[in-house]
Amino acid sequence: VLIDETLRMLADPKAHALIDNYAGQWLYLRGLWDAFPAEWVFPDWSEELRASMAAEAWLFVETFIKGDRPMTELLTATTSFVDQRLAEHYDLELGPLIPGVFAEVDVSDVQRGGILRQGGLLTTLSFPTRTSPVKRGKWVLGQLLCFEPAPPPPGVEGLLDQEGTEDLSMAEKLALHSSDAACSGCHMLMDPIGLGLENFDGIGAFRLMDGDTVIDPSGTLLYDTEFSDSGELMEALVENPMFIGCMAEKMMTYALGRGLTEADAPYQDWIVSQFEAGGLSFKEL
Repeated sequence: VLIDETLRMLADPKAHALIDNYAGQWLYLRGLWDAFPAEWVFPDWSEELRASMAAEAWLFVETFIKGDRPMTELLTATTSFVDQRLAEHYDLELGPLIPGVFAEVDVSDVQRGGILRQGGLLTTLSFPTRTSPVKRGKWVLGQLLCFEPAPPPPGVEGLLDQEGTEDLSMAEKLALHSSDAACSGCHMLMDPIGLGLENFDGIGAFRLMDGDTVIDPSGTLLYDTEFSDSGELMEALVENPMFIGCMAEKMMTYALGRGLTEADAPYQDWIVSQFEAGGLSFKEL
């Protein structure tokens, strides 16, 4: 009766705790409440916008826990949940929405779709005054591919904001930073991913320019998979076999309350095979 009981529990309202706890831990949904964008840099920022972003992510993740949609749509979904405040932030042409009410709408025409292009996560993975391609790239590698880069050497935290780099674009700053041999190994992996999301500023608003420089969102995922923009990056991530295995690893880690070991590998392999055979739904996982 184990499967029947599991499905019964998932259908219970108490299963919403999985969004706050599991998704909060895995996808950094909690982190938005610790983000404090500088309002003199991002005048569009407000607590109302923060609350709308949090609600969008929560409602989006709920569709996976309560429904049967494949988990790959965490990245490739073409719809999301917006209220009037978020529709304005995303430049969505919608009719007036009832205040406080969220509607599921097609967001593909405004360069959105998938949790990685939602304002909440993009804000979480930024600094108060600017974007952070490093944070964004590291999150993708660690949370979606379970390919955790090594921690940075001491003393490099402020190099991107050092004196004399104020007029450089983010891509130019990163190229200067990663020329250091101590940094280049990890930055060659993280930076192209993060720069692929540079069309979204520090609070997730879409943009084409970084100062006076036209943003080039093209890059390479893990050395050999090229993409031209954030949409192709999402597709490349979904097609990478590490993505499905990582989803299983994150669930097993959460369920067991510990990191996985070599002894867990046969069980993980079996879970991944059943997860794929069952359509990649959260319920199957």
